[in-house]
Amino acid sequence: VRVEDLFNITRLIFMADLQPPPVVQRESFAETLQAVQQEQLLALGKLRSVRERLHNCNDALERVLVTLKGAGREVASELRTMREDMDAAYRALGALERQL
Repeated sequence: VRVEDLFNITRLIFMADLQPPPVVQRESFAETLQAVQQEQLLALGKLRSVRERLHNCNDALERVLVTLKGAGREVASELRTMREDMDAAYRALGALERQL
C-alpha cells in the first residue's frame, strides 16, 4: 500500500464527513417531523376529548350527589317523623297501661 493511496483514502473520508447531508435525508427528516407533529396533534385531540368526557361525567356525578343528599334529607326527615310517631304511640300505650 502506498502512502499516497492512504492519504487519498483519508482525504476522501474526511471530505465525506464535512459534506452536508443529502437532500433526501433532509426531506426524510421533514417528513418524519411532520408525521410526529401530526401524531402529537392527534394525541392532543384525543386528550381534549377525554377531558371533555371526564368533565361531563364529573358534572353528572355532582348532580347525582346533590340528588342523593336531597333524598337523604327527605329520608332523615321521614325517619324523624316516624320516631316521633312511635314515641307518641309508646307514651299513649304507657298511659293506657297505667289506667288499667
